[in-house]
Amino acid sequence: MSKLLYFNEKAETMSRDELAALQDTRLRHTITYAMEHNAYFRSRMNAAGLQSGADFNGMADLQKLPFMSKEDFRREYPLGMCCVEKNTIKEMHMSSGSTGTPVVMAYTENDLAQWAECMARCYVMAGAQPGDPCQITPGFGLFNGGFGCYHGARKAGLFVIPTGAGNTARQIKLAKDFGTKVMTGVVSYAIRIMELLDQDNAELPDLKIGIFGAETFSASMKKRIQDGLGIEAFDIYGMTETGGIGTLGMDCSAHAGIHPWEDHYIIEIIDPETGKVLPDGETGEIVVTALTREAIPVIRFRTGDLSRIVSRDKCACGRTHLRLETIHGRRDDMLIRRQLLPQAGGTVSSQDSRRAAQLPDDHSGSPRDQAPAYQRGSAGRRHRLHGGKTAQGRSGLLSGWRDLCPRHAAPSRRQGKAHLLRKLRRKEIRKHTKNEVTLWNFSLLPSRHILAIPPGSAECLKRALN
Repeated sequence: MSKLLYFNEKAETMSRDELAALQDTRLRHTITYAMEHNAYFRSRMNAAGLQSGADFNGMADLQKLPFMSKEDFRREYPLGMCCVEKNTIKEMHMSSGSTGTPVVMAYTENDLAQWAECMARCYVMAGAQPGDPCQITPGFGLFNGGFGCYHGARKAGLFVIPTGAGNTARQIKLAKDFGTKVMTGVVSYAIRIMELLDQDNAELPDLKIGIFGAETFSASMKKRIQDGLGIEAFDIYGMTETGGIGTLGMDCSAHAGIHPWEDHYIIEIIDPETGKVLPDGETGEIVVTALTREAIPVIRFRTGDLSRIVSRDKCACGRTHLRLETIHGRRDDMLIRRQLLPQAGGTVSSQDSRRAAQLPDDHSGSPRDQAPAYQRGSAGRRHRLHGGKTAQGRSGLLSGWRDLCPRHAAPSRRQGKAHLLRKLRRKEIRKHTKNEVTLWNFSLLPSRHILAIPPGSAECLKRALN
């Protein structure tokens, strides 16, 4: 049997003219469908001057439509934007809600089939073949990662090993026992697996493909994982609002950008401040319109993610869908000059802040002995803080909380130190090394903040986590 290069060759390699025509047809249908089946969408389109789908002129009118955001999902929680009857919903997933009301995505049977198709394309694009053992390490729960990987693996005909999250020692044992060839997970979990393998002086010889997402995946991090595990690593993209992991594609074996599935989604890049669509090659915020979703079809949804369109030319892999640069930041990073903490002072651009923090343009970090007392993390999602030896006890911890979490209320003074530490741990502050604290949860540290951390704050947090 010859090796599969595409899961759906016709869809993945259609000409740009065919793609454009298909997008126009599906966009017209989506606008009409949404207006006819949901009051929220109908009122939004009415406000934009559309009384019915017949008033909409396809792609030519796309930029006239209003944007959507997470706030719309939160305001309409749980199913205010749903376009189908509740008894036709087959599954739901949602965000953690750590920054407010959670974002809910509902799925009809057709939505699940669409999700599975997108994920199956990603698996085959990474080189997976029917029957390959595929170990799924994201959790199976409200977070969409585990189920998305599962639906796609079944669709692609893979041998599913649904380990779920955690218990890394068992993950490694099962990968050895069953000869796992494909592994899916969040980026940071690949590092954890590498750490345990190093401790045991072990390896996973059958593992060839790693599909990782949910966190910023810099070129240096990808190289570290590829070298450490001896695999080819792929950067997968998707979010709750678009239907989950893989719905917005992945990079291919050429590793020249992420291929969004343009027969299912329209991608725009806009200026985060003005909302105007930017030409190809310019960095801005990704805006997504779903073309084939039934339950909740997002229309001009502002993702908050920063990227640029690298090319619309046919890729070396043979696919014709455009290529996005790896996601390298959030919208707030571009607006950082408006949101400085008082300690930082002044007005600087994102580029200036990278230079001030002595970080390379790929945000890959800097050696500890070269780092200043503050750093911007990788796209605002990872912050390494280096502390001195001041600030003691609970007052120091509270000071650290206020410095690190200016938008989150600290525990009251009547609450004990143990309670504060539990809150810190719930916020996913994790010990990294003796002289360093890594904050993995970007909801804790808004990426729009440049950090100017008083030395005692980081130090007391380190002691708290020991």
